[in-house]
Amino acid sequence: MTDSSSPSYYPIDLDTRLWTEIQGFSDEFEKNWEDPEYGKLQVAVAKRIADLVLGASGTLTVETTPGWTGLGAMLTKLGIHSEVLDAVQVEVARKYATETRRMAERCLELAQMAITAEPRDQVAKFLGRVSRCYVLGLVPECIILCRAVLETAVTETFDRRDIPFPRDDKGKTTMAAKVDAAVTFKWLDSAARKDAMEVWVRGSKNIHDDPEVATDAADTITKTMRVLQLLYES
Repeated sequence: MTDSSSPSYYPIDLDTRLWTEIQGFSDEFEKNWEDPEYGKLQVAVAKRIADLVLGASGTLTVETTPGWTGLGAMLTKLGIHSEVLDAVQVEVARKYATETRRMAERCLELAQMAITAEPRDQVAKFLGRVSRCYVLGLVPECIILCRAVLETAVTETFDRRDIPFPRDDKGKTTMAAKVDAAVTFKWLDSAARKDAMEVWVRGSKNIHDDPEVATDAADTITKTMRVLQLLYES
């Protein structure tokens, strides 16, 4: 915190600088040719292929059969492998590398959700991916991973205590049965039970119904971390 006598700080707009650099790279890509007319043709072809590559990589589906299994070799044979990668690189950078301010804000949010715990390797790995997805703004993926964190942490708690998994009235081992047992064992309280099931339902809907049904990633992470804190305190 600064007072009135402190020197002023002028914020640096990194996103604008990155955008400018990306645009500069794109301009250089288009103009840096010994033969401008040939370069213009190569760039046009590369950009068209790059659009197709981005479409296929984004949806993991293509309209034609058998697809582009030999795409890399084909581009090398045509002599435009590097040009296509440059064109793809520009669009990927525009999409993912120009929201660093918002990413930094999300990092601050996550830091305030951190808990005191020493999770086993599997839970720690999932938590790392929750963080990565949230920082990058991958909301549906983040919520799905929160479900994975919850399931793994609850399972780990039973394993750690060498307690058999509980079963419901149909004889099935469900997450609801595990969470209810965790309340019975006083690992979780009723509020944490509600949080746990909310995380589970949101993640399940995104997995089984529509990946964009649940959209409140920050709240889902908060609920997940509250459950984890109690599990690791128990």
